[in-house]
Order: sequence, then C-alpha cells, then structure tokens
Amino acid sequence: MVVDDNEEVRAVFSIGLEIQNHEVIQCANGHEAIELFQKEMPEIVILDQSLPDTQGIDVGKQIRNLKNGQNTVVALITGTHDATLRQATEDAGLDDFLLKPLSIKELACWVNKVSLDPNSRLNRN
Repeated sequence: MVVDDNEEVRAVFSIGLEIQNHEVIQCANGHEAIELFQKEMPEIVILDQSLPDTQGIDVGKQIRNLKNGQNTVVALITGTHDATLRQATEDAGLDDFLLKPLSIKELACWVNKVSLDPNSRLNRN
C-alpha cells in the first residue's frame, strides 16, 4: 500500500512496484489508508509523513493496533532528514524510515529486501 497525498508520487511508486510484480493499493490520506488496510490487509505499507488529514506516523501507530497490523511492514517516508522524527518512527514501532527523494529503483529494492528478509527492518532484529 502506498499512502501519499501527491497523486504523481503514488502513480510513479505504484507503477514501479507493479513492474516488479507487486500488487499495489493507493491511498491519498490517512482515513482512506486505515479503511483500506482493514479490507485488504496489505503486507507492506509505505506512509508519507505529511498527509492532508493526519501525520503518517499516526496512521502507522493505528495500523499497529489493527488486526494483522503487527505482521505488516510499515515504513514512513519523508523529505525531512530529522533525527527526532526518525527516533519517533522507531519508538512508534514502525519498521523503517525512508528519505525522499527516493527513486523507484531504491523503493523496489527496499520492498524486495523486506519481503524476503524480515530481519532487515528497524524494529525486527
């Protein structure tokens, strides 16, 4: 699942991941992400930090409390290199902190890596 309010970012990430044979669900805001997560139960959720209705980290926390939320890889993606936010991401139990700009090749490599190696995530050593 790709959650970003920027339609172009969602489209580029989705197309790039679909080319790698990943099924992608797109969401534009936190409310939609929670709703679709409960219906679709994706294995991986990539959350933009700045969403129109909430912060990505808050959506990640909510996902962790939902059925199957503990078994889902949840990553926060942001354009802000902020050590405090990175620590908050880890403290919230999210699996990774990704920095924009992120090429589709880098994103696809990250998705493939966490799909194959559960120990490669921040909070799952």
